[in-house]
Amino acid sequence: MIYLGTSPFVKLAWAALESDALGRFLTRRPASPLVSSSLLTVETRRAVQREDPSALARADLLLTRTGRTGMTSSTVESARRLPDPSLRCLAALNLASARLRRAVPNVFVPSHTRLPTASP
Repeated sequence: MIYLGTSPFVKLAWAALESDALGRFLTRRPASPLVSSSLLTVETRRAVQREDPSALARADLLLTRTGRTGMTSSTVESARRLPDPSLRCLAALNLASARLRRAVPNVFVPSHTRLPTASP
């Protein structure tokens, strides 16, 4: 299982600096399902509408191929208790979602540069 944050996910929808490398990374792991938080749907559509509206159809297709965890009170509580004060709200919720997955992700591709040190 590969947990994707929103920033890397949207790089699959339009050409960005890391798009090709991420695409190759995922292509080498075809048996690993992609998962993320339910925040992914809202964050992705907002980002794509802002940056490249022509990529909306591709983003929507990619979203249908990505499993998502719901935002539960446990997720919110877990995010609230993360000790790193530099994590912003959405980053904390994404990290908590990844940590609360029943099966721990094999790979965690964070949205935020501060998350690798706090990864699940």
